[in-house]
Amino acid sequence: MISKIECFNERLKRVEDYVAVEVKVNIYGNDRFLATLNCSPEKLEYLAIGYLIDMGYTIYEGIKRIEVRYPKIFAEFEICRRKREISNFKFRIEEVFRLMDYLSSSEVWKLTGGIHTALIHCNGDTFICEDVSRSCAVDKVVGLAAKRGVDFDESILVVSCRISEIIAKKAANAGIPVVASRTAVTTAGIEVAKENGITLLGFVRNGTAKVYTNPWRFGKA
Repeated sequence: MISKIECFNERLKRVEDYVAVEVKVNIYGNDRFLATLNCSPEKLEYLAIGYLIDMGYTIYEGIKRIEVRYPKIFAEFEICRRKREISNFKFRIEEVFRLMDYLSSSEVWKLTGGIHTALIHCNGDTFICEDVSRSCAVDKVVGLAAKRGVDFDESILVVSCRISEIIAKKAANAGIPVVASRTAVTTAGIEVAKENGITLLGFVRNGTAKVYTNPWRFGKA
């Protein structure tokens, strides 16, 4: 995840610094090339699982095999789509504030300032992954949560990055009904959230937030 290297500070004095490690991996599915991903070199099995789900190739139950032979990852899966049903899941805004505080405590980010963090919370369980790529951070945490049997219809995704179209689409393909960021959202991200019944929150900081779509999910009993 991190590497300690020598560099020069503004006074050209040699110092040691922590830098996030970035590598390239190639994902192959059903004997064909799918993508090259720039990512952190950890949790590559979760990355592959989450990538297949988040890109809409399949659901977790359709994945037959994942084999990591770095820098290549091989997958076998059945092509199957998640049923597009809007979850009735509701939550309390205080849950999101608490999860954002947890997300923001990343030690790797404090050391490097060069990683993104993604968290999934469901029925009392919390899963968290970090990566130099915001998309790969989401893929990894979705893969981890899927392998642990999470019901995504009752989950919350909290991210450190802005919620763009691709991040919102990943959540939609996984079936996650609530997505929150400590930073901004984009117009394309909002449109995806509207189309898929996702409650979208941005600028979740210090007990405040902006809610862009589907506020009816608030008020969990």
